[in-house]
Amino acid sequence: MENIKVLHIITRFDKGGSAQNTYLSLLGLRKKNYQLSLVSGLSLESEMKHEEIKAKEKDIQILESEGIEFIQCPFLLRRINVIKDLKAFFDIWRIIKKYNPLIVHTHSSKAGLMGRLAAKLAGTPIIMHTPHGHVFFGYFGPFKTKLFIIFEKLASRITDKIVALTNREKKDHILFKIAEEDKFSVIYSGI
Repeated sequence: MENIKVLHIITRFDKGGSAQNTYLSLLGLRKKNYQLSLVSGLSLESEMKHEEIKAKEKDIQILESEGIEFIQCPFLLRRINVIKDLKAFFDIWRIIKKYNPLIVHTHSSKAGLMGRLAAKLAGTPIIMHTPHGHVFFGYFGPFKTKLFIIFEKLASRITDKIVALTNREKKDHILFKIAEEDKFSVIYSGI
């Protein structure tokens, strides 16, 4: 079987659950002979301790030893910064054009929005997204929450499959009319 190219994009490859889930998924997919790359923003905002930074550096070394390329996108940060966000978007688009993957799989909100739009503009045949939770209930104020919901609804239109980690996450996305039920799959996290 020919190696299928899959490019994963995550906002931060830090100590959090979404990064750990993505890391374990990549290692599992590598065993299935996928050709994998991971794009990540800088993890400077995550306030990791020295030993946590060292552990993440080791995780990156393990990925690379398994043939999974790790690509740092220096302008992809969690907080909103219009200039850096535009630079990150075009960096992601260029990476997608260069690697020409069959599948782009995004993780978390910001990388999810940027990555899916960049993948669509780059002509990627299959676009997937794993939200790793959501911010629909009181995480931000009402205006910001409404804005996130609108962006997620728009991004879901160019997404082939949304992978929820729990049935509750899937139900919440359906409740807020992010996408139709048939667009979702639930794959439980092994963490």
